[in-house]
Amino acid sequence: MNMVRMTVVTLTVLLGSAVVLDRAWAVSNPRGMLFRAVGIFQGEVEEGKCKVPTATQAISDSTNSICRDAMEIAGEEETLVYPTQMFPELQAFGNFCGGFLALQNNMINQAVNVYRVRVRYKILGNGFPVLCRDQRKFNLWIGSRVDPVDSENPSPFGAPNITLTQLLPIYSAQMLNCLRDPLRGNVEAPVTVVAKIKALGFLDEGDEIESNPVYYTLTLLPNGSTPGAASRGVPPVGVSARCAEPVQ
Repeated sequence: MNMVRMTVVTLTVLLGSAVVLDRAWAVSNPRGMLFRAVGIFQGEVEEGKCKVPTATQAISDSTNSICRDAMEIAGEEETLVYPTQMFPELQAFGNFCGGFLALQNNMINQAVNVYRVRVRYKILGNGFPVLCRDQRKFNLWIGSRVDPVDSENPSPFGAPNITLTQLLPIYSAQMLNCLRDPLRGNVEAPVTVVAKIKALGFLDEGDEIESNPVYYTLTLLPNGSTPGAASRGVPPVGVSARCAEPVQ
């Protein structure tokens, strides 16, 4: 992510009023008013460690870019290659402190037990290559409980009715790996993949509920490109970075 565009936000200012509605309306969740996906956020990196975002301190994380194959870091003494496997991923140049999905429960006396995050991919400008069309859908199976707005339970995220869960990954290894071969033979140009993200859970009463969608935009940079300083983390001072073939 371009550091200039990073915006620290307070999630609580995005929250609506608590509501008590009939069961049928709660299950339909119109416009995400009851069970809301607020957005994708990242925490601050301090001394190489990730500080998990909270409801009062989070950085917007909705767009980024990575090398399609691998990032080559050339220093004075050695050259290191970091292959792109998935995104985000827990490595130095994998946006390891990003991809936190913020979920909010506006209901009273009714928690949401989240069990799955559903991701759907779309390539801007071009459709998916034929051989990769079965990779356009991806599910993350998680376990997360979003308490109601009137809950008195303590929360590490601040407000009791908000949770932030890191999605590892948003862009699956299977999908990115499948795109490499079909794209390698095409014109060497950036490819932008948009991810549509929804969370699904069960109310305490047992009914299933689905959140509104949020979106993430990831640009895959071809070999030979020079990634931005913050595209996958900030390389050390005195080294250069470029997109390259992975080491076999």
